[in-house]
Amino acid sequence: YPEKIRVLTPKPTKPVLLGPMSNMQSGDRPPQGPSRGEGGSFVGHLDTNNDGKVSRSEFDGPEDHFDLLDKDHDGYLSEDEAPNGPPNH
Repeated sequence: YPEKIRVLTPKPTKPVLLGPMSNMQSGDRPPQGPSRGEGGSFVGHLDTNNDGKVSRSEFDGPEDHFDLLDKDHDGYLSEDEAPNGPPNH
C-alpha cells in the first residue's frame, strides 16, 4: 500500500451546555430564585408591600387558613410557615 495513512486526533473543545443556561458566558452566575414581590414563592406572590412576610390583609385565602398557617401567632406568614403545595379545594 503506497498510500500514507493519516491519523486524525480530535482537538480539545469547550464543554457544550444545553438547556436554559446554555447562553451563559464564562463567569456568569446562574439565575437565582425570585426576589420578594416577584411572585415565585408563597410570600413573594402575596407580599404586596415587600416586607418579606404576608399579613392577614395580604393573604388571599380563607381567613381560618391564615390562622392555621400562622404557627407562631405573630399575625404574619413567613416562608417557614408557607404551605408546601397548591391549596386544597
